[in-house]
Amino acid sequence: MLGISKAIAQSKSSKAHVLVLPYPSQGHINPMLQFAKRLASKGPKATLVTTHFIIKSIKAQSGPVQIKPISDGFDQVGFTDAVTLDDYLAQLEDIGSKTLSDLIEEESYSTRPFTCIVYDTYVPWGLDVARRVGLTAVAFSTQSCVVSAVYYYVNQGSVPLAISDFPSFAMDNGSYPTLSELALEQFRLGKADWVLFNSFDELEGEVIASLNKHWRARAIGPTVPLSLVDDDQSSNYGMDLIQSSDDSDRCKTWLESKPPSSVIYISFGSFDTHSYGSSARRSNTNCRKISFATANKG
Repeated sequence: MLGISKAIAQSKSSKAHVLVLPYPSQGHINPMLQFAKRLASKGPKATLVTTHFIIKSIKAQSGPVQIKPISDGFDQVGFTDAVTLDDYLAQLEDIGSKTLSDLIEEESYSTRPFTCIVYDTYVPWGLDVARRVGLTAVAFSTQSCVVSAVYYYVNQGSVPLAISDFPSFAMDNGSYPTLSELALEQFRLGKADWVLFNSFDELEGEVIASLNKHWRARAIGPTVPLSLVDDDQSSNYGMDLIQSSDDSDRCKTWLESKPPSSVIYISFGSFDTHSYGSSARRSNTNCRKISFATANKG
């Protein structure tokens, strides 16, 4: 990780200060916070920014990483106060970019001003802010390289496979057109200095090599908790937006009753549903395909 860029790869005596900007949701904050922790353990100062509502709603365990607020326009209630997802994204870009610029300006008078922005690819306006204030801009994809590659090649119109081989989320007939558009547009990264992926070469080396034809790409994952970085020596991610429930406790009890390496966990994502209509049929089809594949693997 120390070779990523001059702005990030500095010794412990350096003045490097990295601003980490995730999209304000659990699956984006977690890996980028872990990245920030690792970065801080190498010497540079790291500050993660997220919304006022998220900061006041949770007790963050961020270790050496400083947490700072910006506004998404919904400081009191958060995302649920937005009329639509389009409304939220528009407010996040408009107000978020302004308050982020204000934070950078404020920090410029400190002894360690920001020297680099590592921004979530789901927050593409982070690149615009970085360029406007003259900072190094590093894009960070919290998803795997192969998922990122699917979005990139579909958006470029260079899809070598049948449409049925791709997730509906990446197609025009997806269930969430606003999110689909955001996912497909996130990899217009020609002006980013680096593009980082939450993966590792041994898992997705061929995909990384392919993406390097388009960007300066590097896998820096998996960004999961490490006892070397986490003060509490646990697997706690540090910012949990989802409250524990009886259902989650029952799941843990069930999992702990199974032999090691005997359970495969499959996430369908936060927006998938399984209870009705075509979505349920699609999910059942996916489950059958997965069961068939794992059965053939023995």
